[in-house]
Amino acid sequence: MSNPLVSVIIPAHNCEQFIHGSIHSALNQTVTNLEVLVIDDASTDNSYAILSQIATQDSRVLLYQNTTNMGVANTRNRGIDLAQGQYVAFLDADDLWKPQKLEKQLVLMESTGCDFCYTAYSFIDGNGVAFGKPYWVPAFVTFKQLIQENIIGCSTAICKAKLLKQYKMHPEYAHEDYVLWLELLQNGYTGCGVQETLMQYRVLKNSRSRDKKKAAVNRWRIYRNFLKMDLRAASIAFLSYTIRGIRKYYSPDCAKTPYEE
Repeated sequence: MSNPLVSVIIPAHNCEQFIHGSIHSALNQTVTNLEVLVIDDASTDNSYAILSQIATQDSRVLLYQNTTNMGVANTRNRGIDLAQGQYVAFLDADDLWKPQKLEKQLVLMESTGCDFCYTAYSFIDGNGVAFGKPYWVPAFVTFKQLIQENIIGCSTAICKAKLLKQYKMHPEYAHEDYVLWLELLQNGYTGCGVQETLMQYRVLKNSRSRDKKKAAVNRWRIYRNFLKMDLRAASIAFLSYTIRGIRKYYSPDCAKTPYEE
């Protein structure tokens, strides 16, 4: 395997409780040719002071600060503009990576020729305690599959940087990363998955992903406004999304079984 530079983008906003662990899970990767771009999005807690201290301890950590709150999509896009790597990986400020996460993804991308890669992931609570069963992913993903269910956790994703310089995240949609993966697949690019739990997704009571009603509205907007689906096609896709969502979040048995291709 070659030794490309990987740019890790971490948007940070009022995350003083978790940011130290997230950054160090990136720095502790078996892939060491890294730049970790941490962008503080106008935090009002002690996040920036913590980040400043971490940046002095490892030259791979590059710290930036938004003068005003730009939101996660625009902050990630700023990171993409700053990135110097051949690959760009995303990590949220409260999630954690396992040490071989990037290495296994780069090996798979080089062997398959895919343009972006994701992994399975497990769940932890605010105290870092594991719960539930892992979320499994398919070895490859199609545009049709992704319309029905967003299988790509943003903190699991890595992508060829040259694509992200052309296709950015869309701040007008709450699920900005989901729209990005749809757009890449729609334009003929390919995604593959490492079927191992290489990321720990932290579920907090006040996180965006907990508001299912708002998530449903946003998904409908993506179908109708971004993908330009007609009413019938959007309704069919939304029904599939709803059924899969109920199984994922409300059926304990479903969460235990790997993704079936």
